[in-house]
Amino acid sequence: MGKKNGKRLRIQAARALEFPPETIVAGVSLKLFDNTGCTVEGPYHIGTYSQTNLELKTKFGSVYFTGRDIAIEYMAQNILSFSGEIQKIEYRGFPIP
Repeated sequence: MGKKNGKRLRIQAARALEFPPETIVAGVSLKLFDNTGCTVEGPYHIGTYSQTNLELKTKFGSVYFTGRDIAIEYMAQNILSFSGEIQKIEYRGFPIP
């Protein structure tokens, strides 16, 4: 797959998830594992974290995960993996200062 096609697919995926296309194109991506976990790659900051909520702030807004038994499994500079029953994912497009 060419570089142009890869970018086009990321834009289509962002629109399908109702994220602004620049979120995925700029390097932030979500990989969902059914509703039992997720890996986030790209620059982020943790806003809130509990067993029922996880807020990740990015340059383009915040992504909220709501569920049960949410637990961070792995965290590095630009990678975060967590497990738990994901019940809802919400994007709020306000940039962080």
